Amino acid sequence: MPGTLLAPSATNAALPRAPAPPAGTTADGAAMVMALQEPRVSEVFSSPDGPWRAEFVTYDCVDVDSEQTLAYQELRLVDTNGGTSRLADSQLQACGGLGAAGLAGRFWSENSRYFYYSNAAVGAPDGCGFWMPPYLRLDTFDFRIEVLGQGPISPDGTMLAAWLGNRLGIWQISGDTLGVHKIYAGATVPGPIAWRPDSSAIAFLISEGSCPLGETDLGRLDVSNMVPIILLRNRDPSFADMVWDAPNRVTLTDEKGGVWRYNFLTRDLWQIAP
Repeated sequence: MPGTLLAPSATNAALPRAPAPPAGTTADGAAMVMALQEPRVSEVFSSPDGPWRAEFVTYDCVDVDSEQTLAYQELRLVDTNGGTSRLADSQLQACGGLGAAGLAGRFWSENSRYFYYSNAAVGAPDGCGFWMPPYLRLDTFDFRIEVLGQGPISPDGTMLAAWLGNRLGIWQISGDTLGVHKIYAGATVPGPIAWRPDSSAIAFLISEGSCPLGETDLGRLDVSNMVPIILLRNRDPSFADMVWDAPNRVTLTDEKGGVWRYNFLTRDLWQIAP
């Protein structure tokens, strides 16, 4: 199974199997995989209004020498009217390596402008703490790829909230960036994000560390004003997970499995289960 990401490739090779590199030349890893392995189309996503098709082309794991087993993937954007295929992204992978890797599709925006996918769809990074496969989006207007980060889709399906480092952003699925903020708090390690049930706001956790979490800060960001506010700082217990299950209340889970509730109106925190 592909594991550690080695490097992207800038090759524009077409789908047919690539010829073997000439004797005496040094080929990069992607070229060696393409020379030794047959391609297959592993995923296909057609845009809602029909002009585009996103295809993932996979060259499965193959021994490129006595010490390396590599795989290679491409994301190609196909113009269904003209039939032309354009290389949008690619990834070379070390098979069996640790970490997260792998290109995989997620969805098209309803207006067919953006295609969303991940470049770390299989596995997980070493260590502990919050992690989700990141979202990237390909803009069909200019073929630019934007890395959005890790986070959930809003309940109404129209927005994405995500961490990119310690910056927290919200994007319209079919449109603009609503805002991206660097979070200034006592803690610096991004944690879970939870959407308000009506998609009007998000709550987020940010911690001092990963193992253990140390101080955890609870914040809120309303879509209407896009201003992040830290509402609660807590060290004992530290909070590892969260759901927003009532209009003005979140349910928090601490590192030891205890369950707590926090009310945004009264700013009260209380435990409901040990």
